[in-house]
Amino acid sequence: MSRSLSTLHRPCRRQKGAQRGFSLIELVVVVIIIAILAVIAIPSITRRMRDRRTAQAAEKVSNIFCGGRMRAMGRGAAVLVRFDASTNPEGSLTVQEAVRGSAVTDANCKRLPSASCTLTDWTTPVGNTVAGNVLVSSFAPPAQGQYLDTYITLQGDAAHAGAQQQMDLCFTPLGRAFVRYNQTGTFTPLAGVPVAEVYRKTGSAISGLVRTVMILPNGSTRLGTAKVAP
Repeated sequence: MSRSLSTLHRPCRRQKGAQRGFSLIELVVVVIIIAILAVIAIPSITRRMRDRRTAQAAEKVSNIFCGGRMRAMGRGAAVLVRFDASTNPEGSLTVQEAVRGSAVTDANCKRLPSASCTLTDWTTPVGNTVAGNVLVSSFAPPAQGQYLDTYITLQGDAAHAGAQQQMDLCFTPLGRAFVRYNQTGTFTPLAGVPVAEVYRKTGSAISGLVRTVMILPNGSTRLGTAKVAP
């Protein structure tokens, strides 16, 4: 009888042994290993996330130019994409559409599209000018939290080498692109390839990769290969 009871108790003892957990020392070692791996990985993950935001900002810049051209062709209006870094070092982009303004007497027609890049007053909104404009959209990196440290700079075409503080790129309803590098100059056909550079800054130094957006003579854009800041 005692042998039978002993036999019955043996599986229970083996089961309890199989359910034994980790010791405190083993748990501490695992936590330390995880903490070390996290410390090593966090800077790399943070850098990748920031570079991803830079890539998203570059895509946004590219889409602004492409969208301006498509809007001009779709609405039969002159559409201006204006880059300006003269008052804002981070750079900004605005999209404006030419409208007929006070060139017509009917108030309901003042916001009808106008097809001229040269006859439009791109500085004054519609209402007090012969041919005014309406603001379609804008992109200023400091105004959006995820792009707080993002900068947009512009390198001119072959005839306007170096960094430019301003550039107006006007698309006609036929999809042609005309450019000027100040807001009071004369528009000329886009023949070169201006390049917008998008990057982040930590203090006064460029941090991470620099993304480029090439603006082609036909008005379309192409994202360039990311490069390391000089």
